[in-house]
Amino acid sequence: MKQLFTYLVIVLALSISLYARPASAAGRHEANHAGLAAHAPGTPPEKIEGRVVAVMRTSRQITVRTPEGEIRQIRVPSDAGITGHDGNHFSAVRSGQHVSVTAVRDKSRGLVAKTLSVL
Repeated sequence: MKQLFTYLVIVLALSISLYARPASAAGRHEANHAGLAAHAPGTPPEKIEGRVVAVMRTSRQITVRTPEGEIRQIRVPSDAGITGHDGNHFSAVRSGQHVSVTAVRDKSRGLVAKTLSVL
């Protein structure tokens, strides 16, 4: 009887550890990829204005040269608000255009645009 009880306790402990592990891993995965909510709380968004130097469509990333000469790489997620002359979508952004971007700094993805306006 003592062996049966020991066997049941071991099976119970193993089943709990196996079922609890995927839930905690999923929680860590969601925390790591929370998107715009992952930026530091209280950090104000950056306002970046300049000329688009390059557009990488597959990675949804633009490179902007500011009037001060800085080169900034900015990711543009699909939920970012885009306003432009030729349409309100990422495919309307072209090299050479002047843009105004409001972006937040994300720990894992760098600068992430919240709004992008073609001037």
